[in-house]
Amino acid sequence: MYNKNSSTIVNRTNLSATSLLIPSVDNNFSRVLVEIVYVVIFVLGTVGNVAMIFLLRRRSRRRRQSPSNRLLVHVVISEMSVLLLNIPIDIALIHVGHRWIFGPTMCKILWPLQTLSFGSFVWILTLLSYQRYRGIVCPLEGKLSTKRVNSMVSIVWLFSLVVVIPYGAFLDYQGDDCIETWNQFTRKCFTVIFFIVQYALPLAITLYCYVKIAIVVRKGHTNVRRHISGSIQAESRHKQRNFSAIRTAVLFTVIFAVCMFPHQALWLWLEFGNYQGDIRHVLTFAYMFTFTSVFMNPLVYILSTPSVRKEFCLKASVLRMGSCSGSHFERRFLKKRSSTNSGTGESIV
Repeated sequence: MYNKNSSTIVNRTNLSATSLLIPSVDNNFSRVLVEIVYVVIFVLGTVGNVAMIFLLRRRSRRRRQSPSNRLLVHVVISEMSVLLLNIPIDIALIHVGHRWIFGPTMCKILWPLQTLSFGSFVWILTLLSYQRYRGIVCPLEGKLSTKRVNSMVSIVWLFSLVVVIPYGAFLDYQGDDCIETWNQFTRKCFTVIFFIVQYALPLAITLYCYVKIAIVVRKGHTNVRRHISGSIQAESRHKQRNFSAIRTAVLFTVIFAVCMFPHQALWLWLEFGNYQGDIRHVLTFAYMFTFTSVFMNPLVYILSTPSVRKEFCLKASVLRMGSCSGSHFERRFLKKRSSTNSGTGESIV
């Protein structure tokens, strides 16, 4: 992207503080419209992720928390970090006309943190696909333990931090702006690196995992549970739960690929292609579109997982009947309704 005080293209992850992303200062209507869209995305994302955390906590009380549930908790954490570290700051910068108002110290911290939040979010989604790959394609190797999942998530956050450290080193506070000071060659290298690390590589790994899963499922070798339990009915329920979990994880991946693609493609084109004219509004739309995944994922989780959808509907029914959250009546109502559907719940992604 271009910085308003420099002719160099700056990193694509922080469009909000540049003249390319923010509408013209004279166009107050466009600015207000962008701010409203940001607020809507922030509210929807917050409500969706809070609901997702609530459902995950209720399920973990009734049964031991699985590695899949643990990964989903980290998905929510990464999505909330994207919301909190990006949208409030972006709204503030848009409101003041893309002047840097956070001082020289935060110039080297805020934008790298924004990039870190996106990177961790993408790679935790990739871990979800790997977890399903291990469970379906390599069942004899055993599922990932909760301790192993926590270690892998810690590595993801550390890796995302290491990637953005050089980016922070090239940021400098000059006048009323936070600009990047790298040369053209370094800038192009970082553009390619961020594209590979935050989009191409995780998407390739995820696609590989699900292609292998699809091949194994098609051949009918999805698990060895039947030989262990000796029950065709148990095998059928297990396959149904696997299908539900895989469907939810695949939808997460599709949302990630679709929502991130316009943003990534535009910045590669700006860096290496030929363009003319004012494309600020196109970039604004592409950037905001990346945030839609943070409220689409909780929606997909609730709607595409039958057991979660049933529990969500039960909770809504209790609230409509006037029961206070956490009351004795609610617990009895949920227990009674859940017992009628025992044995039909699906595992989470």
